Amino acid sequence: RFRESLQTSAMGDAADRVLTLLGKIGFTSLCVVLVLIGWFLLKAAVDYDASRIVSLGGALSKLAHADYGRWLLTLTAAGLLSYGLFGLLQSRYHRV
Repeated sequence: RFRESLQTSAMGDAADRVLTLLGKIGFTSLCVVLVLIGWFLLKAAVDYDASRIVSLGGALSKLAHADYGRWLLTLTAAGLLSYGLFGLLQSRYHRV
């Protein structure tokens, strides 16, 4: 759906494929990070402990300290980087 606001006629086939790939990876990664934050918020609400609420940095920090977290953190960081690149490219081809 993110392609609806883009001028796809102004870009070539290769740019369209790259932008679509970066968008899919980036939005998926952003979804994973937001789900992690939501999970920690839910845990804090269930435990009645407001000090356990974490931000984006806190969620990524907890992810890094988990046993499997290093690989997942690397994938998430790469996804967030692709989300940033998508944002830069989107600003070039955004329909006004």
